[in-house]
Amino acid sequence: MFKIIKVLFLSFMLLLLFSCNKDDNPIAEKGNDLFIYPLKVGNSWGYNRHFATFNYRPLDSLDYPRYDDSVHYYSKIAVEVVRKETILNSVETFVIRSIETSLSTQSFWSEHYYKNQSDGLYLYAYNMYGGGGNGLPKLAGINKVVLNGKEFNSVSEVFQSLDIILPKTYSVYSDSINYEDPPKKIINYPLETNVIWIFRPPNQPFAISKRLLGEEPIDYDSQKIQCYKVEWLYDIDGNNEWDKNISVIDFISDKGLMKRKLFVKDLVITTSESPDGNGYFDSAEEITLTNTNL
Repeated sequence: MFKIIKVLFLSFMLLLLFSCNKDDNPIAEKGNDLFIYPLKVGNSWGYNRHFATFNYRPLDSLDYPRYDDSVHYYSKIAVEVVRKETILNSVETFVIRSIETSLSTQSFWSEHYYKNQSDGLYLYAYNMYGGGGNGLPKLAGINKVVLNGKEFNSVSEVFQSLDIILPKTYSVYSDSINYEDPPKKIINYPLETNVIWIFRPPNQPFAISKRLLGEEPIDYDSQKIQCYKVEWLYDIDGNNEWDKNISVIDFISDKGLMKRKLFVKDLVITTSESPDGNGYFDSAEEITLTNTNL
């Protein structure tokens, strides 16, 4: 039987905006366009989140546990730029607070520290007032989860390592600031199709990069909104090729992050009785914008 872990989802992509507040942010040029990502105190966004594990399939018909039923987790995420704060003695950042509330009304929250540089938007630090990472199902009796040859202690740890949620910290209640060294580049300036930038270098513990695929419209508030599609690229097994069974796409417009779609295929289930694996499952997530106040 599965249990839902109600923990905090923290996404550092929720505050990417195209706007015209030139007082707070540097400007990157793309052709004749001025491309501005403002981090303005008071901006806020609301999102719906749906995470699921599904398509459980045993290796054979022996006495291995069968995970036949899909598991779903639903929550709402509120995001706001709450203040400016200087860290590391001289780095002025904008603090973004994210609060996730599950259907059980239990809430968790954290803060991320961002700064625009001339070549991109960077994440400098985070803290975990509310503790926890993201709400993910837990497989009863599971020992390890294996993805592309790398072992993880749980489903939560898999997605923690993908860095689409806050890394390194789970179920910790602390107001201490955790610094990214070096800061992580969230978006590369200027946005150009097929340009790849490094998000995490190899061996830490594996490489993650991003690239802009192009543009695509999506539906929002009875409108068609043109979005930039930013793809996450992973090399978990370290073979110098991007893994084909992991797909994470962010859709970004002048309203900010409009949608995120995630799909991970062929996670391997292991138990103490079958350490080499007794089956597989898949996972998917979708985060969609429901409202914004800019």
